[in-house]
Amino acid sequence: MLLGLDWLPLNGFGSRSSEARQLGRGKQARWQMLLTSREVHHVAFARKSDSRTAPVCGAVLALRALGAGNYAVVCAVGAEFWMLGVVDGELVARFDIVGDRQTVTGAIEEFFSSEQLEKRVLYSDSEEWGTLLGEGEVRKFSLDILSHSVTKKDLRAARFSPYSSVPVGAVVSLLAVLMLLASGYFYLDYQEAQTKQRQAAAAKKAAAERLAALKKQISATLTEKPTISIGLKNAMAIVGQAPMLISGWKLGGAMCDTTQCQLTYKASELATWDGYISKKPAAWPNPSFGDDIQTVTQIIPMQQPAMTDRESRLPTGYDAKYQIGNLAQRARQVGLVVSMESSTTAIVAAEGLGLSVPTKTGLKITGPAPLAISIASRVPDYAAFHSVTFNNSVDKTKFELIGAFYAKPD
Repeated sequence: MLLGLDWLPLNGFGSRSSEARQLGRGKQARWQMLLTSREVHHVAFARKSDSRTAPVCGAVLALRALGAGNYAVVCAVGAEFWMLGVVDGELVARFDIVGDRQTVTGAIEEFFSSEQLEKRVLYSDSEEWGTLLGEGEVRKFSLDILSHSVTKKDLRAARFSPYSSVPVGAVVSLLAVLMLLASGYFYLDYQEAQTKQRQAAAAKKAAAERLAALKKQISATLTEKPTISIGLKNAMAIVGQAPMLISGWKLGGAMCDTTQCQLTYKASELATWDGYISKKPAAWPNPSFGDDIQTVTQIIPMQQPAMTDRESRLPTGYDAKYQIGNLAQRARQVGLVVSMESSTTAIVAAEGLGLSVPTKTGLKITGPAPLAISIASRVPDYAAFHSVTFNNSVDKTKFELIGAFYAKPD
């Protein structure tokens, strides 16, 4: 039984048999399987090295055994897995796959997301695949069950037929065909088909690798920064413990991002760098001294945690802007300003790959520092912390928080 076949579409430019003959040239085909459907018919080929006798098509047997409906099939085949995708009782040609766990996992996720099925049904010999379905259902099925459920009629329908590049009516022209072979025509045709096949396989592999890299990049972008609430809390833990005055040096402001806090101390009349060094907290590293003798720049390293499950919490772009907008309207009543950037961008460029890419919109919050923690706790978790700046003036301290929120594309 052959699994994981390369199904080629028949475009309807001629009879199915003649079009299949054209597609089979250059593939060293010995056997062929025609699969009819309501829209596009397909053909798959097998070589003599695959089977000396007419082989049986696993996809056709599974379709006849499981019947109409929308479902996927996953069965263990040695150290690999066979995956089949069926919509309205017909095989989805690109989802007849044999591969490792990672390949089949990606295929299952792509099948259920691209086909937008109301109910997710998976036939499998292992319950572990059910974690990919969400609300779906796993039904018991295996190659062993399949082998015991087929009938002679099923086997006849699933049996490959012999392939020949020569039309039946042209057998009498065998001598002319041999002359063409001698002239090298079919050799060149074979070489061209092989080249095209290699190029198509290379392009398909490159596209798959590009798609996997983009998915990894999307996941890394969404998880690398903490929520605004956690990011601000960790920054405040450092800034809040910093002395307001160190040997005549007054804390004038602070800026924290995801890796460090930068405290800026301003000198009073008698302040010296020696005095600052001798009185600063012992755990702090040495500060940075620049051309301005009235300033000390103190760097304090910190590590912000990642947001590991942000991707699962993403709203649509419409819902995200609606929620942030409502927050901004309530915040302005207490003197806070919450503003969104007018432009929204995809977090990676993935044109032409059919990949749903989340979007990013810049976010800024400003206002009195005592209200920072309160407003940050109300910002949804799909927003990420980038930095926060505190500025001390004579009568009050203000803050400016920079971040971004992510969303599914509308």
